[in-house]
Amino acid sequence: MSRSQGQDLAYQAGEITGQAQTGEQMKNMAQGAAEAVKNTLGMNADNNPTSRGSGGTNNPSHPSNPSTRI
Repeated sequence: MSRSQGQDLAYQAGEITGQAQTGEQMKNMAQGAAEAVKNTLGMNADNNPTSRGSGGTNNPSHPSNPSTRI
């Protein structure tokens, strides 16, 4: 392998690494945006599990097993 071929391969490997890092950043940005929407709508149970009546708390607004009787 000549020196120019080795340099070209090294450049291509660096370029692929850079593209993978950009992809990771985009994934993280999308996840952050999704979390922001969930927080805004009050749907993010990961940050505050007791706010939605989970964990065995008694919350009549959001029963975990609603009765079908009227």
